[in-house]
Amino acid sequence: MDMQFEYDYDTEGMRLVKYTGQDNRVVIPNEYNGEKVTSIGPYVFVDMKDADIDGQNVMIPKQPNFNVQEVILPEGIIEICYCTFMECRGLTSINLPDNIQYIGPSAFYQCQSIKEITIPKSLRMILRGCFRNCSELKKVKMSHVNEIEFSAFEGCKKLEEIDFGNELYWVGKRAFENCEKIADLIPDTVIN
Repeated sequence: MDMQFEYDYDTEGMRLVKYTGQDNRVVIPNEYNGEKVTSIGPYVFVDMKDADIDGQNVMIPKQPNFNVQEVILPEGIIEICYCTFMECRGLTSINLPDNIQYIGPSAFYQCQSIKEITIPKSLRMILRGCFRNCSELKKVKMSHVNEIEFSAFEGCKKLEEIDFGNELYWVGKRAFENCEKIADLIPDTVIN
């Protein structure tokens, strides 16, 4: 049994709740205890701590994760929760399974080494802050996405190539703030 992964039961199968290894290449198993791994929980790859910001108690990363560079997800993954890969600053490569149904807000926040991402056809919405501050992100393929929420790609300063396809109809405020190279690429038919 691999002790680098911690799991919990989820409605559809098993949820990966923590990765404690130090490997550069992480291959998430298809199953755990005979159950399919279908979900990846929040903050799996970064340790969090309590902090007081402006009088509010919030959770913040203890430190960025520079170890994880590549993540291989099994085809059974249908959900990536909020902040799953938050602060994985060394992450350069990840495969998103064809049948993924949900990627949570800020799932890839501050993944500063990702250069390219392909959104599967099964995913129709990019949630708020999903790829915010992915400063090296240059190319996005998402031809079947309908909606892009607030701040989804904010701070992706090197983003220069994006395939919107013809199904996009709504882009939230600040979705592409500080993405100067793609401002003219957003279709005129999109509601903002």
